Amino acid sequence: AAMFGNLNATFEKTSFVNNSVTVTGYGNAYGGAVYTERGVTISGGVLSGNSATAGAGGAYGGAVYTGSSLTIKDGSLQNNSVTSNSGQAHGGAVFMDASVNTGAINLNLEAAAKDFIISGNTANGKSSGIYIGNHQGSTSTSDVTLNLTGSKNFSMLDSLTVGMNGGREFNMNRSNSGLFTWQGRHNIKASSVNLKFSNGLTHVDRDFSVNITGNTGGGLEFANGSGFIFDSRRDGSLAFFNNEGGQLPATTNGTVNLGTSDTRRQLNDFSKRYVLADKTAGHLSRIRLGGTTRGHSSKVARNMI
Repeated sequence: AAMFGNLNATFEKTSFVNNSVTVTGYGNAYGGAVYTERGVTISGGVLSGNSATAGAGGAYGGAVYTGSSLTIKDGSLQNNSVTSNSGQAHGGAVFMDASVNTGAINLNLEAAAKDFIISGNTANGKSSGIYIGNHQGSTSTSDVTLNLTGSKNFSMLDSLTVGMNGGREFNMNRSNSGLFTWQGRHNIKASSVNLKFSNGLTHVDRDFSVNITGNTGGGLEFANGSGFIFDSRRDGSLAFFNNEGGQLPATTNGTVNLGTSDTRRQLNDFSKRYVLADKTAGHLSRIRLGGTTRGHSSKVARNMI
């Protein structure tokens, strides 16, 4: 494993494979391959098979633990893990600690020259790709932005979890022009949540959901040039962007842009569960859809339109 403490580091064409950190007793295990409290850039390499294991303490970041900005370009995060016998286990691949520094920090994932994939990562045996927040007993002091960029395809097949407190903000900007395949169940907790899809197509399948809690502001935007492809023809219903315990994120102008009447019909076809809407139809006015939506489902959400 590589430990940098307060140093910035850049790796070109470097892979981190089968590294491990094991802590017995009550200590915490941080970063199976990389531990840093400052910025790190990893370009053209894979992070695979790394692990952080704790006894009675917590385990954070199977491949990377960072307290500052992290950039991974043309890489992959696969089959990394965190395990704790009796403590917390977060971030099968990456743990971004928002309680180390102040100000804004970024997690930049770029698919520029080749496809980027996040898959097979686990926390105590359950799907866990990226965790953004803070470990037990600490308070978030940084706002965090997750940026997905590049022209190649991007696959996020493991859970994204955001667990921020201290009144902090989480942003996710998806601007890569390739296909974005997003699967699984994701949980986002922050005082303000902004999710923006500004380019390319996003493909989701059944049992996909983003559950938002703690949000009192922020935005959810699908800009012109973006679009969704989904398929709920198989058993099970499709779940999208559920917001519990608060209002649905409001867009800047608070308008609904459904485009053509065909788009309106297709939105109706998503499923009986919440799809870009809260439990009441009144919150639909807080969503802006400037992109396209295509789907296959006979189920109609009566509280959608």
